[in-house]
Amino acid sequence: MTGKQDKPAAPAPSYTQVFAEALIQEAAADDRVVAITAAMPSGTGLNLFAKRFPSAASTSGSPSSMR
Repeated sequence: MTGKQDKPAAPAPSYTQVFAEALIQEAAADDRVVAITAAMPSGTGLNLFAKRFPSAASTSGSPSSMR
């Protein structure tokens, strides 16, 4: 036994992925778009947004990273 789970691939993208892609698309079209999260940027897809738009992403407690 390896402990490896046999989990089939999801048939559709996750809500997190869809949200992240939509937000990134909006921010690409409008530089006024920012993203703020209190916690869990990876759980909400905002980690992907922050990679693309680092100056437009912030977690609570770090407003200095906002543009």
